[in-house]
Amino acid sequence: MREILNIDEDYIKKVLSKYHEKIRGIHNRLLELYNHLDVADELIKEVAYKSINYDCIGGSSGDKTDLTNVMIKHENLAMNRSKDVRAEMWRLIEEEETLDRVWRCYNAITGPGFDYITKLYVEGRSYKETEKESGTSHKTFEKSRSRAMKDILKLYNSQYTNSEIIAIGNKRIQSKQKTEKNNYGQLELELK
Repeated sequence: MREILNIDEDYIKKVLSKYHEKIRGIHNRLLELYNHLDVADELIKEVAYKSINYDCIGGSSGDKTDLTNVMIKHENLAMNRSKDVRAEMWRLIEEEETLDRVWRCYNAITGPGFDYITKLYVEGRSYKETEKESGTSHKTFEKSRSRAMKDILKLYNSQYTNSEIIAIGNKRIQSKQKTEKNNYGQLELELK
């Protein structure tokens, strides 16, 4: 089961404003680390192969011991480097998972709050401009924005899987579309 990190509204704002950029950066860094890991793993194999071959070669025991110690140290460095690279890769994958979960939670919310969050944090519009466009009072605007942020946090901290969060968002969108369709149907009937 994935570990849920404690996040807050400020973290959500940062994720939404730079989501695509951050994901792209993580992917680029992972590619670099994969290449680095290949080099480190090849180095470990090479050092291990040379140490096996060196044991077969004759020579004075002092030379052999000195070279073996150097090779052992070199092999340890290569293994430590490989462990460090894997640990960094793991950290990046966890960060990507957190970013993806926030993004999925954001996409699962509906209503005016979703529009406000999109304009404010994803598109980077100003608060005053977005509030003015909403055509609502400051109190109503802030209530909707705040509720949407709380919904994102609530979904993020829930036990739902990412797939379930996507399904929840799809159900909400379909429900909203049905409601809008019914409202239009009622208007047509009233006009006749």
